[in-house]
Amino acid sequence: MILVVGGAGYIGSHVVNRLVETERVVVYDNLSTGCREAVNEQAIFIEGELADEKRLTQVFSLFPIKTVVHLAAAGLEVESHENPQLYYENNVTATLVLLKIMREHHVKNIVYSSTALTEPLDEQSYIETTNPYARSKYFSEQILQDYTKAYKMNCIVLRYLNAAGTQI
Repeated sequence: MILVVGGAGYIGSHVVNRLVETERVVVYDNLSTGCREAVNEQAIFIEGELADEKRLTQVFSLFPIKTVVHLAAAGLEVESHENPQLYYENNVTATLVLLKIMREHHVKNIVYSSTALTEPLDEQSYIETTNPYARSKYFSEQILQDYTKAYKMNCIVLRYLNAAGTQI
């Protein structure tokens, strides 16, 4: 079973649509920017905050999660300058909560949605972050690297530009 956090958002709903073709999927989303109606009816939907350790523990206890696709994040560059605390709490602290619960439930596989900022990057690219949003994603990537080494987790980081259209 796959848990998609942020599965009611634009990218998340499209990922879920593909995953339900071959997998059982649980979508966990706070609907702050996502839409309940966008969640595929074949997926199990649970509303909740990623930083809510108790609620997230219930999800991992109820379902045999084997892989997590982490698409949940605050993601507006301009807003991140105005309210960096929101970005560090949503994108870093909540990711740490998720990783803690994954470890407690022996879930070793995670796909993490990051950002490429303004130009395509590869694994050897030098990363220069220019705003709290980008830094929060970069910090989480660094945390994931540490977790893969220390706890023998498997992680794939997706770095991409705007998936569709422009940011307003």
